[in-house]
Amino acid sequence: MLGVALLGLGVFFFVTPERGYVLQVLVQFWPLFLILAGVVRVTGHLIDRHPRSPGGGLMLTAVGGILLAANLRGEHSLLFIFGRYWFWLLLALIAGRVIRQYTHRAEDGPRPRTLGLGTVLLILLIVGGGLAANRASASSQLFSRLRLRLGQFGDVRDYVFGDQQTVDDEPATTFALPPNARLVIGNVYGDVEVRGGSEPFARAKLIKRIRAVTEEDARRAAQNIHLQVTPAGNLYQFSVSAEGKDFNTTLILELPRGARAGFEIENPPGRVKLSGLRGDHTLQNCDRVEVIDNVGRVTVNNPRGPVQLSRIQGEVSVTNARRDVSLHEIAGAVTLEAQGGSARIEQITGLVTARVNNGRVEIHDVRGAAVTGAAGRVINLEESRNSQVSVRNIEGGVAITASRSRIEAEGINGDLTIASSSERVHVNRVAGQLRINTDNGTVEAEDLRSVATIEATRDVAVRDFRGPLNVTTRFGNIRLATNAELGGDVHAVNQHGRIQVALPGNSSFRLDASTVFGKLRLHGFPDLDVPRHQNTILATYSSNGATPPLLSLRSTNGQISIEASGLVLARHEEQDDQDK
Repeated sequence: MLGVALLGLGVFFFVTPERGYVLQVLVQFWPLFLILAGVVRVTGHLIDRHPRSPGGGLMLTAVGGILLAANLRGEHSLLFIFGRYWFWLLLALIAGRVIRQYTHRAEDGPRPRTLGLGTVLLILLIVGGGLAANRASASSQLFSRLRLRLGQFGDVRDYVFGDQQTVDDEPATTFALPPNARLVIGNVYGDVEVRGGSEPFARAKLIKRIRAVTEEDARRAAQNIHLQVTPAGNLYQFSVSAEGKDFNTTLILELPRGARAGFEIENPPGRVKLSGLRGDHTLQNCDRVEVIDNVGRVTVNNPRGPVQLSRIQGEVSVTNARRDVSLHEIAGAVTLEAQGGSARIEQITGLVTARVNNGRVEIHDVRGAAVTGAAGRVINLEESRNSQVSVRNIEGGVAITASRSRIEAEGINGDLTIASSSERVHVNRVAGQLRINTDNGTVEAEDLRSVATIEATRDVAVRDFRGPLNVTTRFGNIRLATNAELGGDVHAVNQHGRIQVALPGNSSFRLDASTVFGKLRLHGFPDLDVPRHQNTILATYSSNGATPPLLSLRSTNGQISIEASGLVLARHEEQDDQDK
């Protein structure tokens, strides 16, 4: 168990090198180690009866689960936690006794008693102590009596019996905001919330949350926590001066309606929320970020938690994100660099540049601004690895460079260029030119309306294409099928696999097909006939006087088959009937 725990910690430190974030996660989720220890003990009992009873392991798991639930719910008083969750300890104790009875074997010796005197006393202790703690946690008078007896223990008393108290003992600070002001926020010990207000002046207010036994203790501790506002021209600095431990704050700022002011916020331990503002903002090392209805540029660097930006009129940049990112309704260029997590970018008017490793990115509904990139490109996904990429409904060109990443692209109203490796590529409804270069990955393409070039090493399947089309692979099969008249030449080259082509029976084309060690088969074209052992054909089918498109097929070690689309469809329906 210790080895597994150390290994997990090592992996965690490796994937999250930022120390502050690691410490924060460990403080919140450390009870998982108790749960793991309990599971290991129960497993040992079930496998080889070491330990002899699963009760201790189940109790340890219950304690870990209770402390984890308390951490996630923000509960810190041990008295309150025991009074609320004592039933789970009782359930774990009884379950341990029952499991021991049912898992007893003859070679284990005499069968133990289900409920001995010690077990009964322990049940009574848990039930009585839990009910007393539940009643005591709701009584502030008891806390007042305990304050005198345990006052010499100071912080220990607050941690064991205290709960978080909210104190609002300072009036709001008002100040005039100069044009194009710059506001710097640091050392705030908690959340930051900034919003546009309706007053002609700016307001700043500090809410304090202190863990203490009584409200009187909390107010006494709050007297040592103050908001400091330091003006210097058009620059305002906000910070919190404090003495004491185990507290956090919320800084609330309201700006005049329509005022333009930019914010610089760095290292807040809590959430940052900006709404209804005008100005350029830079957020550094924040826990959670939410920006809504902003006019101006938003830059988020090294966020420790999730990022949500919506309805932004200006450029957006998010770098070194490690958790979920949501960018919605952005009118401006978007830049994203993510290491893990899930990123969703949608309803964007502007260029999108992204780099995602070890995560998932979805880019939907993007329209290019007046000035776009090379060849009308509006999305550039570059140097991504080990990810899942989904791109849909794009008005403009798209370029994707990703290794060991699954790629899906649909509804591209422009050129599409993909360079990938080791994973499947699936594209659908591409209006512009398509170019795919993939190594050791399969390719599926549908509804191609312009020139398409595909270079692969595995299977390639193309359906509903117009042409021109160029497909090359080395070890997979090539399957080409369309129900439309060919609009350009089709070239397919395969070294170690088959080539299958399905065209409408009334198509017109020039056929140049050759296989070295394979066979050549034609079905559904009555004017084309290939002798049984012939592996090369050069002919023209159903020419109407004009020069028809060229169908050039080359294979070294595979079969080449050309069939009418109706025959292929009938064969598929027959196979489906047989399967049923």
